[in-house]
Amino acid sequence: MKSMTGYGKAVLCIDDIEFKIEIKTVNNRYLDINCKMPRLLYALEEDVRKTISAQIKRGRIDVYINFSDNRKKDVNININLNLAKGYLNAARTLSGELNISNDLTVKRLFDIPDIVRAEEGDTDTELYRNILLQCLSLALEQLNIMRETEGGTIKKDISQKIALMHSLTNKIEQRAPIMHDENRKKLKQRIVDALENVNYDETRLLNEIAFYVDKYNTDEEILRLKSHLGQFETILSSKDASGRKIDFLIQELNREANTICSKSADTQITNCALELKTEIEKIREQVQNIE
Repeated sequence: MKSMTGYGKAVLCIDDIEFKIEIKTVNNRYLDINCKMPRLLYALEEDVRKTISAQIKRGRIDVYINFSDNRKKDVNININLNLAKGYLNAARTLSGELNISNDLTVKRLFDIPDIVRAEEGDTDTELYRNILLQCLSLALEQLNIMRETEGGTIKKDISQKIALMHSLTNKIEQRAPIMHDENRKKLKQRIVDALENVNYDETRLLNEIAFYVDKYNTDEEILRLKSHLGQFETILSSKDASGRKIDFLIQELNREANTICSKSADTQITNCALELKTEIEKIREQVQNIE
C-alpha cells in the first residue's frame, strides 16, 4: 500500500552535465502530472511523463527539473543585420524629424532583443535524455520509499479499525436474536392486550407477528458486513492495494451500517452500528490518501 503524499529528490552529474530533480506528490482523484523544466528540455517532457505514469497511478505530481551543462562548447554569435539597420534608420529618422540628438550606440543595439543572439552548438538531446531519466529514476525511488512508509502506517491503522469493526459486527450478531425474541414477545403481548375481548386466530396472529418482526431482521446486513470486511482485509494484504477499491467497500459498509441503524429498535445494536459508522468515516478520510 502506498500513500499519495511524498517527496523525492535526486542530483546526478555525468560528464559535467548536472541534473537536479524534485518530485512532490499529494492526493488527487486522477493522475495529474505537472512538469517545470528549462525550455531546452521541453522535447523530453513526454519521456518524463511516461516514466512517472509507469510507477504512479494517481495523485497530483509536481516535478521540478533543473540542469546545467558545464562542458566547454563553441558559442556562435548571430547578428541580425537587417534588424539592426532598421533600428538605426528609424533612429536617424526620429533624430531628423524631431531635431534631437541620435544617441543610438552599438551597446544599445546589443540590448535590443533578437539583434544579437548567442547560440551553442547542436543540443545533445539523447545524452540529456539518458542522464535525465537516470536522475528521475533516483528521485522516484526516494519518493516511493516515503510513500510506502506512510502507506504502511495508514495500513496498520486501518487494520486496527477493521479488527474493531469485526468485534462490533460480532456483538450485533450475538445481540440480534435476543432483540428479535424480545420484540416478538412485546408485540404479541401488546396485540393480546388490545384484543382482550375479541376472538382471534392464534395461528394467524403468530404469522403476522413473525412477518412484522422479519421486516426488522438484520441477518443479511450482518452477513454482508462480514463479507465486506473480509474483502477489505484481502485488499490490504495485497501488494497492489487500490484506494479506489477500498473507497467502494467503504460505501458498501456504510450502507449496511445505516440499514442496521434504521431497522434496530435495540439500544445496544444501535450503539454498535453507530460506532461502526464512526470507524467507517475515519477510514474514509484515510483512504483519500491511498493510491
